[in-house]
Amino acid sequence: MLTLRYTFPRLLTTLAIVVGCMALPLSGRGQNIARPNIDGPAGMQVNSFTGNLFLPRTDFYVAGTGLPLDASFAYNSARDTLNVGFGLGWTFQYHISYANRGSAVDILHADGRVDTYALQNGNYIPPIGVFDRLEQPQTGQFRLTTVDGET
Repeated sequence: MLTLRYTFPRLLTTLAIVVGCMALPLSGRGQNIARPNIDGPAGMQVNSFTGNLFLPRTDFYVAGTGLPLDASFAYNSARDTLNVGFGLGWTFQYHISYANRGSAVDILHADGRVDTYALQNGNYIPPIGVFDRLEQPQTGQFRLTTVDGET
């Protein structure tokens, strides 16, 4: 009964958002193998293959002379059981985590993307198309360096 109580409102919320999207004038491309995401208002996207809903939201933004001050969140219905402190399915734009699986390390990005780095001869090999570098300076610690040089 506890599962139904928490799952049912989430399901209703997701359905209400998806039905609301269907009522809005979206592009009429239908399901497209090359482009499965259907764009909605305010950056919302619905994947026509999986039904996954992705909803970005900016709560606070201040432009600055250097780095802007920005607090943005994203909801991903494919991750509706993940709670990193902002509610089920919600992540913060700077949130990043990892899962060490022994022979590979999964890097989970805030947008829901997962990059799996395979361990080969002591080096972590990124997936095809990913140019970030993963290193393990000591046991239990990982360092991810982006193609721009950010760590």
